[in-house]
Amino acid sequence: MRPTAGSPSITRTPDASFSGEPPASAPQKPKLPPVQGSLPYSADEYKNLHSTKKSPFLDFMILGKIPEPSKNEETSLPEISLRFQSVVVECLKTGELNALDFLWRESGFDPNDSMIRLVVENLDETTAKCLAEHCQAHPGLKVELSTTEVDHSAVPALVSVIEQGKVSALSLYPMDLSSDEILRLATVIGKVGDSLSLGNITFDIHSEKALAESLLNSVSLKSLLLADCDFGPSRGIQFVEAMQKNQSIETLEFRLTPLHSTLGSSYGAILSKNITLKNFGVLAPNDQSVDVDSILIGALSHPTLSALAVGNNQDRYTIAYPENLVRLLEKNRTLTEIGIDALLPSSVDGKAVAAALSRNTSVTEFVMRSDSFEMEDLQSISDTLARNRALAEGKIQHIAGQAFDPYGRGNGLSDASSTIANYVLANSSSLGEFADTMAAVELSMKDLTAQAMDNGTTTTTASSSSSGTATTTTMDAGSATNATTTTIPSGPASS
Repeated sequence: MRPTAGSPSITRTPDASFSGEPPASAPQKPKLPPVQGSLPYSADEYKNLHSTKKSPFLDFMILGKIPEPSKNEETSLPEISLRFQSVVVECLKTGELNALDFLWRESGFDPNDSMIRLVVENLDETTAKCLAEHCQAHPGLKVELSTTEVDHSAVPALVSVIEQGKVSALSLYPMDLSSDEILRLATVIGKVGDSLSLGNITFDIHSEKALAESLLNSVSLKSLLLADCDFGPSRGIQFVEAMQKNQSIETLEFRLTPLHSTLGSSYGAILSKNITLKNFGVLAPNDQSVDVDSILIGALSHPTLSALAVGNNQDRYTIAYPENLVRLLEKNRTLTEIGIDALLPSSVDGKAVAAALSRNTSVTEFVMRSDSFEMEDLQSISDTLARNRALAEGKIQHIAGQAFDPYGRGNGLSDASSTIANYVLANSSSLGEFADTMAAVELSMKDLTAQAMDNGTTTTTASSSSSGTATTTTMDAGSATNATTTTIPSGPASS
């Protein structure tokens, strides 16, 4: 009988080899992984347990059952399943590295061409050391690690794993790390390969400098989130300078993380100089507001930004200079999603924003507090977004998008542009009949293109109207991403 809980630790090895062929009728016993510690049940005891007391890890350790792989829907190839991942994690947590090597070997998966997801509430010393040892034994192994607590004794091993370049994604939300431990982590944190989320960390001037230098030298990190972090008296000046120069990060988010404010917001200062960002989000620190105007100015001429979200923690925060939002909508042609948790000073400003948006063909999602707009402006915004989504999904996206571009790009359609734009605008509210509308526009586009090339001028007008519903989206006061949707009756379309 196998030892039960509390018995001395034993080591089990796979069945010994034997000479000669077994009888044809002899059943083949499953291979059993080697055990360094103790098992809580014998095989017979475990088989009789209720299913709620069983687990993939015990199935593997006691019965030798290898978790079945899942199937990749895109490639139809087998891949590591969630059950397999759970066995890997438990082997690391219990120090069963020999059993883990057995699992890789018998499953047919190559650890040097695999990634494991390690989600633990508390990263203890045993798990961290086993992870570091296992990664060192398999140079090609990658790790996605998520933890909310890190034991002080686990920090050296965690630093080692990160420094080896094994961690492709790290979500770290510790509560009580010392300043020296934060400094050690900050020194290597830029070696995280793809995604980094840090929370509940207070950086002093030394750890902030280490963090800034590490992130500045990063060439692979794509996403960075700081949540409930603080830079103390320095207010993140060194960090801001590093973010302005970093050339790998594409998604940058701040949640309840204050940054130093000078003549302009530090958030906007990052946007104004970092040209690789594609997604930028800020949720204001508690009881504070974010300088929305500086962020809008920073995004004005940004060459790659596609999504911008700003959330404030003041119920009645009002944009000081709404003309910055108007300029952004008129000039920026890379943004597709804009969410701003703020009010406009007056309904006149709401009309100006709605008019600027109507001339923009790239924005497909626009989120702002609805009480900044009158009903007709909300309808205009809804129609504009419907048109832009159709253009983004339809066959005529490229040519029609150029036609709407007031700045022009040498497309050869300068004389036909207004006609094409008017035609699509006239049909924007009948997008329920998308196929017919877009087919007609595409045919008209071909004719107009030919005429523009041959004659240089074309004058045609078209109009239509229909009724339906329009959707406007409003942002909750405490979030830069959460939104509610309200349906309002639509009026007749106008070109």
